[in-house]
Amino acid sequence: MGDTEEPMSILRDVSLHPPEWNEDGGEIQWVLLDHQAYVAERHNATTAFSRTWRGEQFQVTLCLARPPRVSYLCVFCPGFEHTVFSMEPDILAMEEDLVLLRVIVSSKWEFLDDADYYIYQATDEAAGGGPSLKRLPRPPRPYGFGSHQVGILRCGARHQWRDNALCRPHRGTAGDFYIVAALCKERSSMVPEDFVIFLYNSSSPTIWSTHKISVDSNQHGRQYGCYFQHRNSKVISVGGDSGTMGFVDLWRGIILCDVLKLQQGKTTPPIRYVTLPPPLLPGRADWDDDARLARDIAVVQQGRTIRYVELQVNWKPHPTFRGCYFRDGWVSRIWTRPVDADCAEDCWKPGCKQESSDIPIDNNPHFKLLPVMMDHSGMTMEPFKGLFICQPTLSLSDDDDLVYFMTKAKSMDGKAWVIAVDMKNNTLQGVDGFAAERTIDFGYMHSRISKYLTAGTGTKGNLKRPGTVLLGSSNKKPPGFWMSMPPWDDEQKEHDTEMEVDGDDMILT
Repeated sequence: MGDTEEPMSILRDVSLHPPEWNEDGGEIQWVLLDHQAYVAERHNATTAFSRTWRGEQFQVTLCLARPPRVSYLCVFCPGFEHTVFSMEPDILAMEEDLVLLRVIVSSKWEFLDDADYYIYQATDEAAGGGPSLKRLPRPPRPYGFGSHQVGILRCGARHQWRDNALCRPHRGTAGDFYIVAALCKERSSMVPEDFVIFLYNSSSPTIWSTHKISVDSNQHGRQYGCYFQHRNSKVISVGGDSGTMGFVDLWRGIILCDVLKLQQGKTTPPIRYVTLPPPLLPGRADWDDDARLARDIAVVQQGRTIRYVELQVNWKPHPTFRGCYFRDGWVSRIWTRPVDADCAEDCWKPGCKQESSDIPIDNNPHFKLLPVMMDHSGMTMEPFKGLFICQPTLSLSDDDDLVYFMTKAKSMDGKAWVIAVDMKNNTLQGVDGFAAERTIDFGYMHSRISKYLTAGTGTKGNLKRPGTVLLGSSNKKPPGFWMSMPPWDDEQKEHDTEMEVDGDDMILT
């Protein structure tokens, strides 16, 4: 369908009303940032300006807060209705002082054709050391990419670590630059090992380069299973003099590529493959789901370590309704691996493992902020039992073992809570509300951009965080609480059979 006179917009009303809260004092080393922007006028020290492809001026402002509170980004186009944006601008990738945004302004029915990509830079020397916003050239068609496919590599003398860590790239004193890299399947190939990498280099800012890569049998043979699969979930910046980036399938493994060595017309540098640790409970991974809802990965400790976390929900069968299960808490584990470890070796080191049932309640006030769940008989359940939980997100601090989780009373609720769990010290360290009306599943990303920004980046107001009690009934299933689903494996099936024979009550109160 051709162009229409009016802008094409599916922007939701909830995206016009960002949360309000008081700004946090002091330095914030890193943040959790909502991956969808709000369309609202906000202005502070982080505000930067640019223009759409049609010439409309718009602004981007960051509203930052200390985790577990979720920060957010606002876009605004002065003099125009909010419908100038076809949908919510979204954050695709972040690295150090950079944010990659996708903004769509279009009058087409097929408005994704007018997707533009922008780099927000917190500290741009060309902008007097303040923030800047730059529109990138559009990638080659027909390819496009989302947050699970693209990442940023920060390069330059200012972005190498002082202790000569291997993972951060540098270019002497010639100046800073960055690379945006996206991994897509090779459309002309039926072979699962073939991919295309798109690169945008800020030192050559007019074009994207395209490079075909393939994972050879010596590398993909390390993957679990009978044949190779890779569905990218996240991109990490590993660095080094070769500019290594990791394209991560959080269910399976990491494709490592030296993007600074990719050159048109020259031999592709060797592609390496690192297998992720085995799952906590074999046979329970849902390979079709967004893996970011159950796992996360990050480069930490000044770039020396790759840290990985897995979440596994515990399920128990309902004692009366055959084939129905309820959430019975969760288990999570952290793994670490040196960035310079041999890809052929299993160098993952198991770290903290946490069972939700082991977290003491005592007089911890944070538990009062979480919803109280009832079992089928109307009895109060223990903390975390019955709650929907997803998206483990690693802290980017080098000196803690915190993992952040999103939790809800029901999976489709618009009200969520982000909880901070200290995996090493076995404590619930923080709880804060999260406006999840726009979030079906994946909600936010972690970023270090806050340490590059000056104070005064918040907005005025208060975020209310009331606890919620969800009432149940002894003769009626609470909506969204019971979940009908098949057992995953023979061990679960055998366990269910034993429970039916013994007739034990599976609800812990």
